[in-house]
Amino acid sequence: MAVDDEMDAGEDDGGGHTGRRAFMAGAAGLAAGATLLGAASPAGALGVTGEYPIPLQYMDMSLGTVAPVDLGTGGFATGIFSAFGDMAAVSIRILVGSGADTGNGPWVVDGGDLPSGFVPVASPNDVTPVGTAAWMGTGQIVDFTNLFQNAYQLGCAWVNFSGSGGPAATLVWSLPDQHNDGSGNVMFNAGGTVPFGAPLAEGAFLYSSMVYLVTMPEPE
Repeated sequence: MAVDDEMDAGEDDGGGHTGRRAFMAGAAGLAAGATLLGAASPAGALGVTGEYPIPLQYMDMSLGTVAPVDLGTGGFATGIFSAFGDMAAVSIRILVGSGADTGNGPWVVDGGDLPSGFVPVASPNDVTPVGTAAWMGTGQIVDFTNLFQNAYQLGCAWVNFSGSGGPAATLVWSLPDQHNDGSGNVMFNAGGTVPFGAPLAEGAFLYSSMVYLVTMPEPE
């Protein structure tokens, strides 16, 4: 008796599984799935997902230029990337080490410094003359040496700074309210200190995450 290896989409395999579910559950399904997510697919085009070092920089807002942030001994900035189709999720972790120099401008990550395929689609700079936010997420920073405000929420966003001569796809962090008093938003670490007036101490850490549309290669 011949075995029907190719079940129809709604056909039952005798064990309560439809054809699609039975197919994806087996070893053959895993192999086929790997082929479908190969280099020719959108997900495959993003390359290998995983953890990568992030070149953290600060921006001189008057010039639109960036310079490296020195996170000191033991400090690091890493990103964890995951992709599905044309969407990418990134979680960024930053730890301030000893002897760090956090710069004298807001912290940024240039999209061009990310792993291949994870550069976000740049939004048109049509909202403000300086920077237009595209994809947004959330985060938190904690500094236990600051007795008055040792933990607070952050926003993060990909911003197009081309209107001020800066990069077109730049990740920045901001505080929704500078002093929780209605004085307005401020980009994190603007002026070289946190907006609550205390420089970041050794051991301070930042965590943020977002999901965004990525730049995909043109179809062949």
